[in-house]
Order: sequence, then C-alpha cells, then structure tokens
Amino acid sequence: MTQEANDHAGKKGMDGEVDSASAIRQLNQLDLSATNLSSPSSTLRSRQKSSNPKPKPTEKDLMDLAQKLDMRIPEELKHLYLDALSSIHDAAETTMQEEDYYPRPDRELYPRSDIRFADEDELRRGWAWKADVVKNYSVAKARLKDDDSTAVDGSSSNKQQTNGKEQDGKVKEPPAVVSKDADEDVTGPHQTSRLPRSDVDADPSSLHPTANEATAPIDKKKSSSDGEDGKAIDNQRKAEGQGEKLLLEGKTVVLKDMIMLADVPCLFGSETGGEYISEMDATCVTRILDSGGHIKGKANCESWAIHWTSSSAPKAIIENPVAKGFSAGGSSSGCAALVGSGEIDMGIGGDQSGSIRVPAAHSGIVGMRPTYGLVPTTGVISIEAEKDIIGPMTRSVYDNALLLEAIAGPDWIDLRQADRPMPNPIPKYSSLLLKARERIDKEGLKGVKIGLLKEGFSAIGKDMNIETVVRQAADKFREMGATVVEVSCPSHFGLSQANTIVTTVGATGAMHGRAIGTKQLKLGGFWEGILPFNQERYSQLDHILKLEIISAEYVSRYFPTAYDRAINLLRKMSGEVDAILDEVDVLLMPTCVQPPPRNIKKEAGIEQLMKAGSSSSVNTNPFSATGHPSMSLPVGWSPPAEEDIHQDSDRDIRLPVGMLMVGAKYDEMTLLKLGDAWETRFGGYPIIEKGIGCKAHRQ
Repeated sequence: MTQEANDHAGKKGMDGEVDSASAIRQLNQLDLSATNLSSPSSTLRSRQKSSNPKPKPTEKDLMDLAQKLDMRIPEELKHLYLDALSSIHDAAETTMQEEDYYPRPDRELYPRSDIRFADEDELRRGWAWKADVVKNYSVAKARLKDDDSTAVDGSSSNKQQTNGKEQDGKVKEPPAVVSKDADEDVTGPHQTSRLPRSDVDADPSSLHPTANEATAPIDKKKSSSDGEDGKAIDNQRKAEGQGEKLLLEGKTVVLKDMIMLADVPCLFGSETGGEYISEMDATCVTRILDSGGHIKGKANCESWAIHWTSSSAPKAIIENPVAKGFSAGGSSSGCAALVGSGEIDMGIGGDQSGSIRVPAAHSGIVGMRPTYGLVPTTGVISIEAEKDIIGPMTRSVYDNALLLEAIAGPDWIDLRQADRPMPNPIPKYSSLLLKARERIDKEGLKGVKIGLLKEGFSAIGKDMNIETVVRQAADKFREMGATVVEVSCPSHFGLSQANTIVTTVGATGAMHGRAIGTKQLKLGGFWEGILPFNQERYSQLDHILKLEIISAEYVSRYFPTAYDRAINLLRKMSGEVDAILDEVDVLLMPTCVQPPPRNIKKEAGIEQLMKAGSSSSVNTNPFSATGHPSMSLPVGWSPPAEEDIHQDSDRDIRLPVGMLMVGAKYDEMTLLKLGDAWETRFGGYPIIEKGIGCKAHRQ
C-alpha cells in the first residue's frame, strides 16, 4: 500500500471511529499489484459502522417494496405497514451498531509479516497474497511457564472447557461417550472428543494432534522454496525442548483466497468492492499453526469460486503446473498450481461442486473433499451452506492424511454436519495410514470390494482416453487382491437437475444479503463492501455470475418451492449412495471425464469460457450434494482433447488424469488406505512421469 493510502487509512473522525467510507474509496482505487500490507490495517471492514445510516422508511419506500412483491396494501392500513417497517428498521439499525462477534486472533502467539499482493509472475503461478504466518514458540514457552494450564501445542492441559464458559474455575464436561481409541480405525457413528474453546479472544479450534515418529517420504519434483524456513522454525522449537514432533512441522501451507487470515486481504476471486481485510483467523488457520504448519499466504481462485477453468482469476490466468497453456482446474486453481509445481507443500481448498477435486485432477495432485461437516468452515466465505466445505490438497496421500488430521473435528461454531455423528475421537489418519500400509504390504487388498460406478463412466462427451486410463488404474486394485465390480446409481445423473437448483438458488442467497439457515459464523463484513447489488456492481461482475443470479431469481419467482423439493430429492440420492456403499467399500470413476482444456484468454468472451470445462463436475457434484467423502487421486496422463490439438506434436503433451474414489460418510480412512496403496505401487508425484499413460491418437 502506498504511504498516502496508509496515512489516509489511519485517519479517524472526531468520535474515534475509522473514516470507513473514505478508507474504502481509497482502497478501491489502489492498483493491487502495488499493495504491500506489512502491518495490521486500520481499515477492517468487518468492524465498521455505517457512516451513511438509512433514513426512516417513508410511504414511498413502502409502496416500492409492495410493487416489487406484487402486493396490494389497503389505504386504511398503510400506517400499520409503515409502523412495521419502522420497527424492523430500528432493529436492523441497532443490530448494525453492535460490534460483530467472532474469534479474535492472538497476534503475539501467531504473528504475521511480509503481507503483500503477488507480483505478475506470482499471480500466474497461483498466488494472490504473500504472507508469513507461523506460531511463535518462544511466546508459547513463556506462557507455559506463566500458566501451566495452556499447553505449548495449543491444547488445554489442566483446564477443561465447554462452550467457552467456566464455572468456579471448572467446566462442566460433556457427557462421557464410550468409544474406541483414535489409533484404531474408527469410522462408526460416534461423537467427537474435541472440546470447544471460547469464541472470544481465542480461536475456536480445540485439541491439536501431534505427528507420528514415522515419516512418509514424498517424491518431489522440487523442494519447497520455503523448506529451510520451516526447518529453522522446527529446530527452534526442538532446541527449546517443546515436546514431540508436531503434525505439520516443516510443511508450508497456502490457503484458498476465501479463507480468513487476519490482516491479509481477501478478494474471493473478484475485484468487486475492493479489498476486504479480515480481523479473524479461520478455525483451520489456527489448527494448522498449532500443528506446526507454516502459512505462506493465500492462493488465487476463480471468480467468486464458480469457474472450472483457471482463466477467470483476478489479474491473471493461472497456468497448469505440468503443462503451460492448459487449465489448472477451478475454482481452487491457485492451490492446485502451487502444490502441483512443488512450490508449496500443502493447500487448503474450498469445494462446493468439485472445486478441490477438479483442479487436483487437472494438476496431478491429491484432493480430498471430506465428509460434509467433518472440517469446520468457520472463517470461510460460504455461498451455499448445504454443500460448501474445505479440504486438503497435497502431492501425496500421506500428506493429505496429515493435513486432514490437523484440521478435522468440530469447533462448535460451525454446526454443519452429515446425517450421522462424527467418530469419537477423530481418527489419527496419518498413523492409521502407516499401519495400513504395513498390513497391505503383507496381505494385499484381500476382502476389499470396489464398485466401478456405471454412470460415472457414461457421461455425455466423455473422453475415451480418460476412461481407458481410469479403468486400467482400477485393474491395479485387482492385482493387489481387491474385488472390482460394476455398480449403478441412477440418481447420479437422474437427479442432476435437482442438484442444479440447489447450487444455483442456494449460492445466490448470500449475494443478495439473504444468507440464512445453517448455524455458522457469518462473514457479513465481507459482503458489506459489496451489497446491495445495483447496476454499477453488476457491471463489474462477469457474465457467468450474472447468469447464476438471474437464473436463481427466475426459479424463486416462478418455482418458489423448487429449492425445497430439490433438497429433499438430494437426501434421496444420499440414501441411494449409502445403500450402494453397504455393498462395496468405495465407488470409483474418473474425476473429470475430459482432460484439462487450454486456458481461455481474458478477451475471448463468455461463451468460450463457459464451454471450456463445462463437463468438469459431472462426477464430483453429485457427491457434494450427498455429503459423502471423495478423493481425487492422480493415476496417469492423457493427450489433450481433439479441439486442443493444434499441431501433430501436441499429441505428445501429457495432461494429468484423476481417479475419483467415494467412501461412506466419515470413512475417509478407507479412501486414504486405498489411495496410498495405489500411489506407493503404481503412481507418485509427478504423475505424468510415473502413472498410466495413454498415447492413443483419437479418431
């Protein structure tokens, strides 16, 4: 940020409040490429109070609303309606004058520095914001001496906590639950053992796991550029005698730019409304830091997180990490590109309909969409609460288990959950995976039953080379002793239209200030700088988003109960998938039925952008709707689609192919076991050099 902007942002009015309107205008005029926020900003939109309060409603306001609603108001009752508007006006105005209520970051324990917008080259590689955030173990050690009730790893050692409240120095514990140990393979319906923490002046994460002594080596194309920084931090912690190895020690992590990281701006793939600078850390952020991870910034994502290609991110087209000129997939494109190139070890992506798994498949990495509700989305921009979730993106299955273990478990703020309780305690995915690896080495996959989903191989417009690679990858499970059969789920495509209604109608609620329903922390501060939409705002949106908005408005006006019906039908689909998974251990199919398309130039127009990657989510979206966990595993490579072959030599281009595995709810462990078994024998990073290849020319 320029000195002028810093000076302007720091000015305050006579009442001590930030001059928010002027500050936002200044921020919106910034060239983001020159932005450098090295210290916490005073222009934190989530705490601003309106500088232009709306006047009391008038009769004109009343009649304008009535006309929009097609409502007739009797003349003799207008005063009652006006009284109702005045009353709700006062309630809304009083509410907006209250300070927002959310977890406050501990900047001394979790310091952040070197915050800046990515440069032109970094944008192409997938970055949005660079930062340096890591736990300060010297502070943690000093606090440990002062108060032995707080463990160095961030967990509670002497105090028990529940719902963030204490009574007489003690806290009422939740009812005891009989359960298996986390070192056992627990996938049944149990409550979680993670205890809640206060959501004021502390982050909402709770107990944080430590790593196993064993490690799983990863074959990297190149080591993380920040690896030495991570080692130095780890060595500092070890030198100070601060306990056993933490789960994510030495690992660099990037966050999709929809996840709140205090003092770091958030664009959410859009330049509408300027910068939003969060005051809070998402639950996953603190859990990563407490587990030893080193957060290096935020990754760019596609416009409003709704594009399947990597051509719509702000100010850049994100390149595929293994094939320049091709899509990295969307919408978690930046995470996929940075992890796939080896620049960063791990990423946290967001997934509504496939936005973790599609870019994972296109970029040759492992992407997990966990069971709906397993990982809290507190502090994450949520458009469709019925489907939104975050999950790990990594180069290996083992790293995926590590990151999932670090972030899984409820925080008691985000109350989304699947239709059954979580395991208790949350499984130690990484240690269980190492034990499973030893067992599979000796016994193979005898007794494992894999279902090839008929519909998953039958999509219109499918690429036969993709199908060939995935079927050959499935045959490798047979070689390891598994039984592979074909199964069918008619709802996979049969209820796709209902799924479309849920995605379209649900996703636009927040965009109109109507994000109601599921209990969760709301990020109204982000939307304050954008809403209400008007012609000026609409002119800044791309056409794909405007098509979603107008389609949702049409359904709401002419089919007002279609969303309700669709939600119920998706529960029917979930039951059908549950029934199939009673007969087989996992479902298997291609993640994407076509190879990554070529990137679309910014000036190419909306129709080309919509065509590219239009079938990307046909296999991922159904399981977003049902809530089942699914993981994209890189298994091989394919040449480009025929329309992307511009010369004969293009047929030799290798593009990653992902295989989608779907498991029973809260049975991420089976996906990890099978993925690791396949990866350690037939795959590994980079997949275009190690996996199953398909060189056949298309006819």
